[in-house]
Order: sequence, then structure tokens, then C-alpha cells
Amino acid sequence: MQDKKLRDDLNPSKTADHRFIHDGKSALKRRICTEGTRVKILKEITEWANDSAVGSPSVFWLTGQAGAGKTTIAYTIADRFETGQPTSLGASFFCSRQYRETRSLQRIVPTIAFQLARQCERYRVALFGVDTSDAVDSHTIQKQVEKFLFKPWMARTCRHGLRTFLVVVDALDEIEEVDRSSFLKELLESVEKDNITGLKFLVTSRPDRDIAKLCKSFPPGAICQLQKVPPEQAKQDVKTYLIAELTDLNGRPELDRLNDKSAGLFIYAATVVKILTKSELDMDEQLLLLRRLLSSTSSSLSSIDQLYQQIMRGAFEDLDDDLLPNRLRILYTFLCSAERISATVASSLVDTKVGIASKMLDRLHAVLYVEDGRVYWYHASFPDFIFNPTRSNFHMDDKEFTFSCDAAAQHSFLTHACFRIMNSKDTGLQFNVGDIKCSYLLDSEHSEELRENVDKNISPALRYACMHWTDHVSLSPPSKDSPINDMVTDFLQLRVLFWIEAMHLVGSSGECPHLLQNARNWVSKVPTMFPRLEFSLIMFTSYRTTT
Repeated sequence: MQDKKLRDDLNPSKTADHRFIHDGKSALKRRICTEGTRVKILKEITEWANDSAVGSPSVFWLTGQAGAGKTTIAYTIADRFETGQPTSLGASFFCSRQYRETRSLQRIVPTIAFQLARQCERYRVALFGVDTSDAVDSHTIQKQVEKFLFKPWMARTCRHGLRTFLVVVDALDEIEEVDRSSFLKELLESVEKDNITGLKFLVTSRPDRDIAKLCKSFPPGAICQLQKVPPEQAKQDVKTYLIAELTDLNGRPELDRLNDKSAGLFIYAATVVKILTKSELDMDEQLLLLRRLLSSTSSSLSSIDQLYQQIMRGAFEDLDDDLLPNRLRILYTFLCSAERISATVASSLVDTKVGIASKMLDRLHAVLYVEDGRVYWYHASFPDFIFNPTRSNFHMDDKEFTFSCDAAAQHSFLTHACFRIMNSKDTGLQFNVGDIKCSYLLDSEHSEELRENVDKNISPALRYACMHWTDHVSLSPPSKDSPINDMVTDFLQLRVLFWIEAMHLVGSSGECPHLLQNARNWVSKVPTMFPRLEFSLIMFTSYRTTT
């Protein structure tokens, strides 16, 4: 029983990122480096990973600014080490803000442990011998690293002569917790203290201050700073990529200008490629569009900011002033949703027609895309741009454009939207939302009928609202005058049992204590609410006890 519990806790089916490497079904658009690019960097990392000699650094840090190509390099390395190398790929965790699981610090070690256990039998035997009564992700990062990673790794039998395994942890800076560097800190301390052998860790991130401080003492052979790659080498890599993607423009001066404008930044080149290849444009049309994109001459902005400003202007400048706020609200909803959502769910949250959301997506095809019905952004630099008013509010051609998103205000808006959907008289939460005909039957005894009723009565928008209302509440600004106070009060006093029933029917009742705790934490920031919520908090405590 203990082995099964541990396997369930570690199972990366909880972690969307497991799909990125191991079965190739990631919804995130990732690809290996274009042939002939990043040759020197890939060679350097490959040689480090394959070096099992005593004294070879166990951790390699790849860093660079947003859009420099860190994830593509990490993905290429992971792909390369799946087969045919002296060192084998043991595990990978590609951090991303786009999934709840892949932006959680608590999921890194469990995912690595599960994947590594699949690759190394001796480690698996030692891991499942670990005594644990608590959920793995309830432990501190220090305990996770010690108990579930290095302790069983060191306990392997016949350690000498065993195969070396590579672990890839990409984009550590995208972890949402403020102590995102704690994983690397514990990793480095354990490696040094216990003289860990047989494991190599490739870690990538932006030059985050805390992460950079930890890596400051790394030897030259264990660090690669993309910002220090010679400009000529970076430009040549981008040019090779552009020639491969825009074959018709090879030899044209405009392609050289695009390469110069990219300044070695792959995200700039890749975004322009998406714009030029979205529809069936002939070469003359591509050249016309490319010249327009290259027309900006501002020297005070980075090239990617110039490009994002042009994309936003092109998408929204022809809209009437009365229509613009609604269209921007749709964009903000895609960027601030707690999980990736469909255009249908976004339109329900914004309370607009789904066709409008779809048209907005089409206008922003260079930065947003749809996969498996859900909307994703290509690169984290785009939401970074939108959330920064000094970058996304700008003056261009004698016009003022204001595209920035106030994240706190948007989360407050989405809180209202979730309560509106859950409180809807016709399609919201209600008694017996699963339309169960007989209370004496177990769910398993009429599972097919129940599943049909749940799909019919709990819409994707209602399901989202039930799962994530506390995510948006917790990110809304607390105030004694906020209308959210009354919404939370009424919900916890009048509808919480309907909500628990709905959460059970969608298979997420186990999330209820955690979500209610989020609500309670937010309420605690508004002391004047406590008398009004006394009954609700008592009920919350009772629910925690019974579950």
C-alpha cells in the first residue's frame, strides 16, 4: 500500500510537463534547434553531460535573456540524450507559467523522481523503500531533495560502474513561488555535501538575481551565458534559422535586415516568421509585410518590444474606441486564466460572443495559438510585455496606444465572472446538478448516465469557475469596500454545498480543502469580514475535518 501511495504521489500525470519529452504530446509549441545552429553550445553541453570523470561538475547552468533560445537548446539536449549517448536522459521538467503544475516548485522533485525511477531500476527499488506517510508535495523542497531524490540515489546497490543520467530542468525562473531558487540551492548543497555521482543536472533560466548568485562560483565549463555569445555567432545562427524557414527570401536584402534587427534574439526572428507564414502569401506580399515590420527605427526600445508594439497596433488600431476594451479584456483573460482555456470559456468569462474571441485570436496569431481547443502563448516574453505598462503603453505615429493589463484588476474581473457563472439561475450551481435520479445508487452503478448529465449540466465555463474562483480571489486586491467581500460571504454561506457536489462530480473534490483555504487566507487580509463569515469558517473547519 505504501509503494502504491508513493507511486501515486510521484506520478507525473499530475504534471502536464511529463508530456513534453516522454510522449511528444505537449500542447506547447517546442522544437529542436534548426540544423546548423547552436553547434558550439550544444557540443559544450553534450561533452559536459557525457563526462563522468571524478571532478566533472554535476550541475550546468544555461542562462540568457527572454527569447534567446534557452528552452529550444534544453529541448534539443533532452531529445539528443534519449538514445545514443553514454549518458542517458533520466528526467526532465520544463517549467512554464501556462500550467498550474509546471509553475509549481513542489512538483519538480516528484516529477524527476518518477521519471528517474522508470529509467533506473536500482533507484526505483530504493525509492519505493522510502518510508512516507505524508504526501510527497507536502514536504519542503529541502526534504523532497533529500528524501526522494538523493537519499534513494545514494542507497542504490552496486553503485560503481553504473550508467550516468541527465536531468533537465528548464526555465526555473518561471516558477511562481518567490523562493524559486530554493530547488537549485538544495540541489547544489546536496551535491557538494554527499559527493553525488551518476547524476548530471542541466538547469536553464533567465539571469534571475538569486539563481545567478547561486551559480556565481561555477567553473567556466559548467556555465553558458547566451548574452555573452559573440554577436557574429548569434547572428549567424539566426540567419541559418531564417534561411531554413523563409527559403523564398534567401539572398534578399530584406532577410539580411531582418537578421540584423533580430540581433541574435531567436524569439524576434521566430515571431516574424509566424507573421509571414500564417497565410498563403506570395514572395512580393511577404516582402511588403516584412518591410513594414522592419520600419520601426526607435533606438530606445528592444527589438522584441518594437515588434510586439507593431503586432498589438495592427491587431487593434482599427477598432472603434467602444469596442477596444472588450477585445483587450478577452486577451487579458487568456493571459490571466489559471489554466489554458478555450475561446468558448473565455467568451463566457468576458460575457461576449465566442466569435469575437475567435476573431481576436486570429488577429494575434503571431503571439497566441490554439492547440487541442485551448489558447496558449508562444513565449513568456509576450505576457511580460502586456503586464508592463512602460512597454505596452506607447506612442507611435502621433497616436497613443494603451494596451497594458493591470493583473490585479483583471483577477478581480475574473473573480466577478466566476461568481456570475456559478450563481447563474439557469446554468450555474444548483441542488442535484448531476440530475441523479436515485440517491441509493453508487456513482459506479450509473457512471455512463452520470457522466452524460455532468457534461450536459456542468459547462466548461462552470467547471472553470468552480475550479479556479479562489485563484482569482487570492490575486484580487483585498479591501473592506470590495464587492468581492459580499460575493465570498454569500457563496460560502449559501452555495458552498452545491459547489462541493459539483467538484465531486467532476472528480476534483480533493481540491476543495485547498481552495477553501485560499479563500480563508484572502478573507484574513480583511479583518472586518470575520464576524460576517463566522458561520462559513466554522463550516469550512468542519469540512476540513470530515475530509
